Amino acid sequence: MKKTSHNSGNSDFASLLEEANQHYRDENYHKTLRCCNQAEKIKPKDEMIMMIRARTLIHLRRFGDVRLLLQKIIHLHPQNDEARVHLADILYATENYDQALTLYKQAIDLNPGNYQALMNAGSAYFETGKYGESILMYTRALELDALPAEQIWYNIANAYKKLGLIDQALSAYDKAVSGDSKTVTAAFYNRARLFLVNDRNEEACDSFREVLAREPLMAEAWDGLSVSLSEMGRYEEAIEASRRSIDINPEDSETWYNQGVTCGNAGNHEDAINAYDRVLEMDPYDLRAIINKASELLKLGKIPEAIEVYEEGLMYYPESPEILHCLKIMGEKYQ
Repeated sequence: MKKTSHNSGNSDFASLLEEANQHYRDENYHKTLRCCNQAEKIKPKDEMIMMIRARTLIHLRRFGDVRLLLQKIIHLHPQNDEARVHLADILYATENYDQALTLYKQAIDLNPGNYQALMNAGSAYFETGKYGESILMYTRALELDALPAEQIWYNIANAYKKLGLIDQALSAYDKAVSGDSKTVTAAFYNRARLFLVNDRNEEACDSFREVLAREPLMAEAWDGLSVSLSEMGRYEEAIEASRRSIDINPEDSETWYNQGVTCGNAGNHEDAINAYDRVLEMDPYDLRAIINKASELLKLGKIPEAIEVYEEGLMYYPESPEILHCLKIMGEKYQ
């Protein structure tokens, strides 16, 4: 009987490994698995072929199978950092952030240059409210220079924003807007919102315009531009920006509300009332729109109509201090 040589088995395995890798690169995942099956008959515990199977199962979204396989790989090959990252990603996707972080940290300990582990650990820390730790992970990822830096600076900026460190957040957003990816648009938008909530309206306008230069159909940016212009008393420009936002997304009640505020501040009380009517068509419970509509009616001297709006509001909010106070001032019997 002819004996099978060890060299022949190794040659067959190497050929199957190469074939499995090629099928994986070509996205022929079922063929990849067939090659893995054959290769594992020769070397059932080989780390490389097990990892190819794991990556393939992830692409096929067979997360139950891949979770068990990754646990087996970690047991057999405890120095494998990639398997830990993949398993952590599955836990992260199911919001098991603490378990995911344990595995990300193990992967980083094994391989401090594991970029994906650092980035995903940063995201997991962010989700658990540990923003300082999140910044640390992102900063370490930044040092690896493995991805366009604007994505990392964007994440860092968001973490600083959560910590209330406005200057640091704005500085990070400044770095994030230096590239040309979609992240840059998001960075400009978030930076603009940060300027807006901190009453830096001129800078907010500039950032919103940068967004709109890239995404002219972004309704939220037109609305933000409108609010920042309104805050500076530039009402005509603000109303025009608001109309642009509404043209793009006419079903956004917040934009209609903001238009109502701007029109009211500009003295266009009828237009303000119309805007609040649109808000209340979409959300009859919007207390801000109820109170502001009544206020605009009062400015036009339409006292009975204002009282009617307040009383309708009391049907939804019978103990609203704002409505009761307004009715009391108007001489009604509500306490």
